[in-house]
Amino acid sequence: MLKATTQPQTLRFYGKTNWGEFAWFVIFMGCLGLVFTFTLVSIFLGNPLFVVGKTKHNLRNIILFSIFFILWNVLISFILYWGFMMRWEYKDGGKNAVKDFWKKFWSGKVPRLADIRVEQPMVEDYLKQMGKYIEDLTPGEIGDAYVKLKKEFGDERYVIFDFYRGIMHVDVYVYIPVRIFEKLSKILDGRKYRLKRIGEKRYALIYEDGEKVEITDEDYEVLRFLEMLVKTQGENIKYIKRLKDELASGKLNLHEYIVDAYNYKFFGRRKG
Repeated sequence: MLKATTQPQTLRFYGKTNWGEFAWFVIFMGCLGLVFTFTLVSIFLGNPLFVVGKTKHNLRNIILFSIFFILWNVLISFILYWGFMMRWEYKDGGKNAVKDFWKKFWSGKVPRLADIRVEQPMVEDYLKQMGKYIEDLTPGEIGDAYVKLKKEFGDERYVIFDFYRGIMHVDVYVYIPVRIFEKLSKILDGRKYRLKRIGEKRYALIYEDGEKVEITDEDYEVLRFLEMLVKTQGENIKYIKRLKDELASGKLNLHEYIVDAYNYKFFGRRKG
């Protein structure tokens, strides 16, 4: 089964995302809206143009006030809905976001692939995934998290596919063990192949040049995942690999790489 998680909750603007903190955020934004409204009303009522008999001026000020009021409430509603959506997606360790991701992924509606990297999951990252800070936990709680991490990820290194799902949603990460990815990575280069069953739960992946790789059912699921990626994100895969190659060769310095990767992830802009 392919592993998938959401991005660490600690990266978001409303902190650890627990309900208490979010409630205080809602109250704060509501009070700020009231202050803004009362301030505008006071300014308009104290304006010498806003007097009886000045119909055109009164109408202009009323319209101006209404526009400001509407825009302010739209802004607050957007921020609150954004916060609510992220909280909903983070629920149960990102269960809702991951479920929504797979549903769209297998139907061909694949979110933009933002990055491909290799990592070994650490307990700090595992805690951040759940919106917890290691410095706030007792040694026993950290130990429990470490046990859960090892049970879920073991000691393996993983190739991580980072999918950007838009400003209103959280990223989803898909983890593939390096040992499996190394057998199938040539698929991302567009190599043609065919599959042949060679036994129960065993297949042979035969490339057009005759190279043969034996795979299992676990590998086959990864194969289907990579097939969908190549089908829907071929150009994005090439661009990500190109950026990393140019960084490694020195053609791009670290600053240029970060800027290009940022523009690609959030705006879909590919340089060159």
